[in-house]
Amino acid sequence: MATESHDRPETLAAMLRHLVRSNEIETNTGGLTPVQWCALQYFSLANRMSRTVSGFAAYNATSRGTASQIVKGIAAKGYVVRVPAPDDGRSAEIVVTRRGREKLAEYPATGLVRAIQRLTQSDKAALERVLEALLGDPQLKAGRTRIGTCHDCACLEQCLGGFGQGDYCRHSGRRIDPRDSDLLCVVHEASWEATRTRD
Repeated sequence: MATESHDRPETLAAMLRHLVRSNEIETNTGGLTPVQWCALQYFSLANRMSRTVSGFAAYNATSRGTASQIVKGIAAKGYVVRVPAPDDGRSAEIVVTRRGREKLAEYPATGLVRAIQRLTQSDKAALERVLEALLGDPQLKAGRTRIGTCHDCACLEQCLGGFGQGDYCRHSGRRIDPRDSDLLCVVHEASWEATRTRD
């Protein structure tokens, strides 16, 4: 009897890599390289705390020097600008410009994105749970930052009034802009409740 795919994790890992790699190849268009598209999209999807060169380096699993060169490339095209962080004069927030937002509208609707869009709501929820489990795996986490959103983060402190009505981040000590709660964060810590659902 043939071995089922879920008994061959190396096969599933290879299939996952193929999906991601194929997606990257499809974005080699529009005057931007795949990694430049990746950076531009990251800065449009990251929360304020994560919109930094270091944040992108952590997200893209690359060195800060390499990330800095990538950011310089898209900044030279006018797609992002560096804005001094209001609470830390030594760091800068990378902000997508209007030209950058217009460029993102040209972002190729890759086969992977379209395929995910076609999934049922239950399949999307299952995929999200699987990705969260993989991102939270202790062995995969070794030497890299965990990426996530506020909704299942241990740093989230919910105040009276409900989510987005005065919540703040214990890591940064800052209030959470409701618009940031669904955005990517590179200082994410899986909450106990989220971790329990994966066991």
